[in-house]
Amino acid sequence: MSGATLLFAHGGGFCKQIWDPIIRRLKISPIVHQLATEFVTFDFPYHGTKRDESVAPKLHESNPTSLRVYHPAQDVLPSTTAEVQRQVQLLRENYDAKGERPALIGIGHSMGAGALWNAEVQDPGTFDGLILFEPVYGEDDPVVTDKVTSFLVGVTLQRKALWSSRQEAVQYFETLKNFKSWDRESLAAYLQGALIEDEAAGKPCWRVTLTLKLRCIVTSIFASWITSSSDRSAAFASIEESARTCSSRPILSTR
Repeated sequence: MSGATLLFAHGGGFCKQIWDPIIRRLKISPIVHQLATEFVTFDFPYHGTKRDESVAPKLHESNPTSLRVYHPAQDVLPSTTAEVQRQVQLLRENYDAKGERPALIGIGHSMGAGALWNAEVQDPGTFDGLILFEPVYGEDDPVVTDKVTSFLVGVTLQRKALWSSRQEAVQYFETLKNFKSWDRESLAAYLQGALIEDEAAGKPCWRVTLTLKLRCIVTSIFASWITSSSDRSAAFASIEESARTCSSRPILSTR
């Protein structure tokens, strides 16, 4: 075994470029210079270059005060694990062609960490090592899931959706409170892969591939749903209240 391949898996709502500042620093690290190292990044489904709006979302109205929208993007674990397995297979084919097999190290954050972890559990020995930051795990608690979903819907509806230019979008994120503590290089890397020009809008505008896609799904369906009945405004009040309640305390805690 000679050298190493570092496979980077990004978190939910991010894109492969988020790793660029880290990779830049690793490439100048004396430790990495001690052996041949390959750096591999990729986008998960519905993120970055894998933007896909071919499937229309479906509205579930079983609870009129707590709407839910279903879309394949929500099947996170199966789709992300499958993408990791695909990336590993591509690397193995490359190894076979070269006649050598370097160590394969998976490095993941949040959703990406969970996908790497699950791929290893399903096929032990897939990776020679894993470095996982904030991997997603936990028991499937419907009550907690419902509260978290209401919170996410609430905050998504409050997000700005479109910008007239890329420059305007970049300026918006650079001054946004939520990104104030971000390293500027990391923010720039994120925006490089996340911002897209939306030709379907009928006029020049920019938006974020995944996070704003979810906003568009929610707002477009909510708009048609609300106009079909004048008695459903309570749904928005319920969602907004859930967002305020959840945002005032940690969603999950460890003891």
